[in-house]
Amino acid sequence: PYCLYFAQAIWQKILHENVIDIDPSSRTHMGKVIKICTGHCVSSWRDLLQAGFITKKPSLGAIAFFKMGKSQAGHAGIVTSFDDKNLQTIDGNTTMSGDAYGAAAREGGGKGDGVAIKTRLFDNLSVATDRLYLLGFCPLPLPKR
Repeated sequence: PYCLYFAQAIWQKILHENVIDIDPSSRTHMGKVIKICTGHCVSSWRDLLQAGFITKKPSLGAIAFFKMGKSQAGHAGIVTSFDDKNLQTIDGNTTMSGDAYGAAAREGGGKGDGVAIKTRLFDNLSVATDRLYLLGFCPLPLPKR
């Protein structure tokens, strides 16, 4: 659960320390998301989906939700960049080295050894296999420019 707590902590820092200028409705949005997230990635993703906060489209600062195969184990990270092929996140409670897709005993298994930047290919995240795959994103409501 610590990976999602890490993502929540990032959002709380933005929300409470005015890291970026956000409007009152965005503050309300962020507060609701933080309250819905329990620490269990798959359950939190499901609850956020039902509340209308989940999208399939990545955006900077969004919480990316992943699931490990058919299990209820999941993982979460904050989107730091993306393009048509790659998704980059900063993840808490993750492996510091090795395969960015992890094994059940690593990502999603609560056995991470730190915070790391992970780059994953979208093609490898789109199929529900025994590895980590993408569920969706909870976008950070950035100010309109």
